[in-house]
Amino acid sequence: MEKDKYVREMKRYFLDADTGERAGREILEHLEDKQEYYVQMGFSEAQAEKKAMEDLGNPEILGRKLNRCHPPGLDIQTLWTILFTGFLTFLLHWVFIEHDLYFEKIPGAIERFLGLCGLYGFGIFFSVFEIWMGTQELYSIRTKEGTVMLWNSTYICGIGIGIAAQSWEEWMMLAAAGGLLALAVRTVVMKRQWSFANRYLFREGVLSKDTSYRGKAVFPGEHRPKAVFYYEQQEDTLKEGSPVVVGRVEGRRLIIQPESS
Repeated sequence: MEKDKYVREMKRYFLDADTGERAGREILEHLEDKQEYYVQMGFSEAQAEKKAMEDLGNPEILGRKLNRCHPPGLDIQTLWTILFTGFLTFLLHWVFIEHDLYFEKIPGAIERFLGLCGLYGFGIFFSVFEIWMGTQELYSIRTKEGTVMLWNSTYICGIGIGIAAQSWEEWMMLAAAGGLLALAVRTVVMKRQWSFANRYLFREGVLSKDTSYRGKAVFPGEHRPKAVFYYEQQEDTLKEGSPVVVGRVEGRRLIIQPESS
């Protein structure tokens, strides 16, 4: 049916697939209600369906507007990641510190603080780098609910907390601080990434050099060319001046395809 095609087209412009599915179901129900309304007014089924879609307008414009209304926030994957890491720190602390196994207690509070700061910095750096490059799902556990990302800021910091905490009270304080920091970093970085992807997804440009894998493209309104990648058919070379469109965004990588396709 035409309205199903309309909804599929609209969902293409959602960066988050789950949000797109929910919005698609709501839009489909709205179209069916509008179609029934026009049928009762005397229109045929086909005419009513067409008029209902006309009322909503261009599916691309609708999809882009709805996508901008649904930026990423805190989700169940993030919470599961922090809970998993908290359980890991609990085991590490119980085995290695409380039972004096393999590790001696770190003597000074300053040394423990500096060591944890180093681990936090190291973990956050790699977490941001993974999100930037769009490779964070390489470090993940697959579940029935989706992907639980074990990104490095929680994982590495969890190891440090489990080993460095000198008591259960200190462990609880460090684990709570680490969880809050992980939530804050992920929220800020992922929202910035969402804004970047929303800005360039399906945007049209022109190549400023021949491109077989990595090149540059000029986008209207930009002061300088942006780096782009062409994964789909690396044996082909897209020539300078070719019109291209951003088919998807992986981290900060703009994946292009020929505009004609």
